[in-house]
Amino acid sequence: MYQGRLFKWVRKYCHAMGYDYVIISAKYGLVLPTETIEGYEKSIKSNEDIKNLQMLVDSALKSLIKDYEKIVVIAGENYRRVLQHLWDDRFIAIRSRGYTDLCNMLEKAIPKERQLPDFEWHV
Repeated sequence: MYQGRLFKWVRKYCHAMGYDYVIISAKYGLVLPTETIEGYEKSIKSNEDIKNLQMLVDSALKSLIKDYEKIVVIAGENYRRVLQHLWDDRFIAIRSRGYTDLCNMLEKAIPKERQLPDFEWHV
């Protein structure tokens, strides 16, 4: 389902580094990489969308993140807002100048297997 440039680079980076990852879907909530879903045309556009998606991902995400020391979020602002109520000092988000910059950073990191702190990160 997810075939965009950013998703492809995130997936490649996670595989290269041996990192686990999950997808936050505007329609389905939390999606594991092994799950198959049907296509859709939905995105997060409002505060109501954010609250509805929080309800979809909350319990599943809470049980997943309890075992991780660091949680890297590579997502747009609205998707980060979905996680806002769970955000603590384990969470970090990439600092970029936008979609293209984010894709380029991931692309450059893959062949060198650079660790995430090699980039500029912020909470």
